[in-house]
Amino acid sequence: MVKNILFKIKLKGKGIVNYDSNEQKRILFNYDSKNTNHLRDTNKNVSFAKKNFFLDKNGILNYKIKISSDALRNNIFKEDLVAQTSSFIYHPALLYSYIASPLGILRGYMFAGKDGKTIKRKSPLTITDAEQISSGKSYIETFSRSGEKDIHENKEVSDTSFFKKETIGDIEYQTEGNLNIGDLQFISADSIFDRVCFNPNEYEDYYKKFAEVNISDYNGDIGYYTMKTSIVDIPEYGLLLSDKTVKVLIKEIFKRILKLNIVRTKAYAELYELNIKLVENPLIDTFNNKNNWISINSEDDIEQLINNIQFFKMYEKEDDTKAKEIRQKIEDEYNKKQELAKKSKLKKSKK
Repeated sequence: MVKNILFKIKLKGKGIVNYDSNEQKRILFNYDSKNTNHLRDTNKNVSFAKKNFFLDKNGILNYKIKISSDALRNNIFKEDLVAQTSSFIYHPALLYSYIASPLGILRGYMFAGKDGKTIKRKSPLTITDAEQISSGKSYIETFSRSGEKDIHENKEVSDTSFFKKETIGDIEYQTEGNLNIGDLQFISADSIFDRVCFNPNEYEDYYKKFAEVNISDYNGDIGYYTMKTSIVDIPEYGLLLSDKTVKVLIKEIFKRILKLNIVRTKAYAELYELNIKLVENPLIDTFNNKNNWISINSEDDIEQLINNIQFFKMYEKEDDTKAKEIRQKIEDEYNKKQELAKKSKLKKSKK
C-alpha cells in the first residue's frame, strides 16, 4: 500500500530564470572568497541570481545558483489562474470554483475574511529549491536600456541607462519532492484542528457541484473520520476522496510537473528527467536509497504507473453517533473551563 510518492527532477537551460534582491551584495562583501569576489559590484542597479551559499571543505565561501520552490510551484500551476485575491471569500461561486479544483486541492490556499473566519488547506505537494548541479560559473554582465531623447538647455540628451545582471551559459539543476497521499485524501471541514478547508454547510450547494465540474471522476464521502495512525482518537468532520479521485489528482500533478518549463526573455529552464518512487515503507523507500526509482518519460508512463497502484487509507470513517458523543464531551469540558476562568476573573476584579 503506497503512503507517499517521492520524486526527483532534473532541469537544464541557459541563463538565470530566478533573480534575488540587491541585498545579496551584503553577503558577497562580508566574505572575502576567491569563489565569489568576481560578483562584487558597488553599482546599486545589479540583479543577482538566487543562490544557496555554503562553505567548502576548506572553509571558503562558495555558492550554487538555484530556482526557488515558489518559482517552481508557480510554473507547475501557471495555466490555472491569472491572479489570486482574498476577495474570493466574499463570492461563494468564485471561492468554490477555486478551492474545489485540482489547483486548490493540490496547491493549497488560505483565505481570511474580515469577520475573522479563515479557510485554509496545506498543500500535499512538497518541492525543494532546484539547485545547480553543473560546473559553470556565473558572472556580472553590463546591459543598456535606451529610451526617448530629450532636449535640455538646447542640447539633445539621451536617457540611456546602464544596468548589470548576473548571468550564466548552460546550466543544470536538480530538485526533489514528495506527494503526501494522506494529506491529499482528506479535506477537513472541522475547526477542531484549526484546518478548516471549506464550510461544511456549503458542501452540497457549492463544493460538491464545483468539484464534479472541475475534477473528472470526482467522488467524495463527507462525515466524521479518525486518522488510523494517530494516538489522539478525536473524530474530525471532513471529506474523504475516493481512490479513483485521488488517482486523477496524482496523474494531474505529475503531468504538470512533466511539462515544467520556465521561460524568461533571455533565459529558460526545462525539465529533462523525472524519476518517481512509490513509498510503502518510509524506512526503506527513501530519497537516498538508489533502488526502486521509476523513470517517467511521458504522460502514458504516468497513466500506467498510477492505474496499477493501491493506496494506504490514512483515515477511517467513524460512526456519527459515537463521534458526536466524543465531541460533545470535549465541548462540555471546554465550556466548563471557560466558565470557571470567567468566575475566577470576576472574583479578582471585585477584590
